[in-house]
Amino acid sequence: MVEIVRRIRDGDHEAEQELAVQISQKIYVVVCHRIGKDNEDCEDLVQEIFLATFESLRAGKFNPELGKPLHSYIYGITLNKIRDYYKHQDRKEFLRDDTAEEPVDNTEMESDVEKEERRQWLRNGISNLKDKYRRVLFLRYYEELSIDEISEKIGIPKRRVSERINYAIQLLKKECKNLRVFSIFWTLSII
Repeated sequence: MVEIVRRIRDGDHEAEQELAVQISQKIYVVVCHRIGKDNEDCEDLVQEIFLATFESLRAGKFNPELGKPLHSYIYGITLNKIRDYYKHQDRKEFLRDDTAEEPVDNTEMESDVEKEERRQWLRNGISNLKDKYRRVLFLRYYEELSIDEISEKIGIPKRRVSERINYAIQLLKKECKNLRVFSIFWTLSII
């Protein structure tokens, strides 16, 4: 991949075509999963991702010597373009379903290093929360207790449990947005 990136930087259009052949199916799967395979904008969005990828590579914004895989870099561009698409559509949430599973083909595009970075970010984010928020998140997502069970276990009303969980998630979502972490629910699922 180092060689193909160098060739693209040097203006070799054949290298761009080679890379497009290698990544087109994976990008298409991710885009269709995120915006819906029946969405007429799928093809256009995939083309925008290709353009953004090649412009970025031509400009030297990706440095393969730093050790980050090219497919991870392209995956980041893909997610950003999907996010931009939904912003343009004036939607509040850029995912159709925050709890949806990732497509099987998508696992190849995201490296273990990125997953570990997300896990580490989430651990740090949760550890920075006040104990009362950290505790309800732990009970809800790790011990998988219901709101009623959490209420009973810590001795506060169900309404208060829900408020604490929602507030903690909002704090983490805000950090996700600031740090461009894709989805808090997806991140919680990989821990």
